Amino acid sequence: HDLMDVTAEVPPLLPYEDFLQAFGESKRRLIIIDLLECLVPPKRGAGRREARRRGSAVLPADLLEGLKTLGRSDDTTVIITTDKSRMVLEMVAGNLPVLLAAEGSSVYRPVGTNDWVRLVEDSDLVNVEEWMEGVKTVFEYFSQRTPGSYTEQQEYQLLWCWENAQYDFGSAQAREVLIHLWAGPLVNSEAEVVVGPRDIKVRPHSCSRSQCLEKLLERELGMEQLHGVDFALCFAVVSHRDEDVFETLQHLLNDQRSFCDDGRRSRQSSFDSYHKESLETPRSTGHNSAVDQHLLLTPTGPPPPVTPGELPPPYDWIPTAQQSPFLSQGSPVPSIHLPAGSDSVCSFDRLDGHCHCYNLSLGMKKTKAQFALPQPYHVQNLIRAMSARLHRHEEEMVVTSST
Repeated sequence: HDLMDVTAEVPPLLPYEDFLQAFGESKRRLIIIDLLECLVPPKRGAGRREARRRGSAVLPADLLEGLKTLGRSDDTTVIITTDKSRMVLEMVAGNLPVLLAAEGSSVYRPVGTNDWVRLVEDSDLVNVEEWMEGVKTVFEYFSQRTPGSYTEQQEYQLLWCWENAQYDFGSAQAREVLIHLWAGPLVNSEAEVVVGPRDIKVRPHSCSRSQCLEKLLERELGMEQLHGVDFALCFAVVSHRDEDVFETLQHLLNDQRSFCDDGRRSRQSSFDSYHKESLETPRSTGHNSAVDQHLLLTPTGPPPPVTPGELPPPYDWIPTAQQSPFLSQGSPVPSIHLPAGSDSVCSFDRLDGHCHCYNLSLGMKKTKAQFALPQPYHVQNLIRAMSARLHRHEEEMVVTSST
């Protein structure tokens, strides 16, 4: 996790009011939520393993109603994801009008059907059988010797979970599992090992959460509909390796950034041309060489102190190094004004079609997510609040249309 310590940080708490305001003002919404990790509080302790594996977790009735309200909205797409098997996901959320994505989003079930769709091509599963049987042997060996752990085989990946094992002993066993994998069945293989907080997963490279989610969104929604989304929530509890799912979703939904970059380059070119005409460089003019050289120098001595409450300089501010020759000659300082509509920083908030994309993680820990919520019940309360806000908005629309 050394790389994670450099590239990630503990995010701030979700700005609750701003979030709900953006949600209430949106016209097309996309909601992606991990299931067991976010909606159902994690169960610990011996004897709970089989209960959780069989999907006996029950969502509160009001939470189910909230998810139904969100799923039934024509302008809202809800995707419930999990790393658990499709059987567990169907038992907990199979009756909801939402899209289900199980087993790390490698398979999904569209709304209104009972058939699961594969997102991994057969061409991406070459030589899987060569390492899968060996990995399964290692996992089962340690499952028998680690109380509270178990092996779970899915269509494309194998998991060794020790969520109900004693932490110190489970951590030590997890290190041994990794040693046996890398020294045994995964030598010279193309499999990918993903280490989670209390599990170890082995899968093909093509089964990453971000790749599968991208395929799912493009297949079910399409790029045109994705670009119409103006509010998105992605609440994911994933390993460090899979946290690129946040960046992938941001890229898909805000693809118009390329338009912003093109516009920024065009405006920058206009500004450079305007700037060149206002303040020509020493090489392009016939001014006194001493003055021209002084134009490029930085004033000596310590910088002036910043007074409390002092605001940053305006956009037309000219550095002291460029002001000094004009001041020494008694000439007025020329003002530089940006051409109309040419902000020096491109603000996506002012772009038409901008999507308010909220990436959230669970717990106060280092992550690449933008924001965090401390506990699963905070997620539940957020879903209830979104459902209530959406229900109120639909009632207002009905009243408006009737009048």
